[in-house]
Amino acid sequence: MPLKILHIAPQNFAGMPYDFVRMDKSTGADSRLITLFKNTINFEEDICFNFRLPGGKAAKRWRDSKITKTSLPELKYNQPDNIIEKIYFSLRDERNKNKINSAIKKYDLYDYDIYHFDGGMDFFRDLRFAKELKKRQKKIVTC
Repeated sequence: MPLKILHIAPQNFAGMPYDFVRMDKSTGADSRLITLFKNTINFEEDICFNFRLPGGKAAKRWRDSKITKTSLPELKYNQPDNIIEKIYFSLRDERNKNKINSAIKKYDLYDYDIYHFDGGMDFFRDLRFAKELKKRQKKIVTC
């Protein structure tokens, strides 16, 4: 039975996340890519949740600030800095949970051997998917 690898990325930036899938498949692995946001340059997609990504200068400044505040951006990214962020992400997770849970069932997403979290991002801001993987003793890597 081939090794099953699931890559999870915010977007397929510059095609790199999907290149990992191609590389995995070239070694005989069963590999998939899930992206949260559609890429804007039309690189190949596999499974895309197509979540709404707030645009504009303020949204970009906020995202940049989340990365530059720590040497471990994947950890900082998941932690709300204030009550407004906490409310925003709780509402966003609530809005997206049916789409996510449906995909988990449809694609049997708990049945992979290795989970690669690109940038440390989970489907949910509270990391509930990763926490469930940990309970199931799955292997998780980030970059």
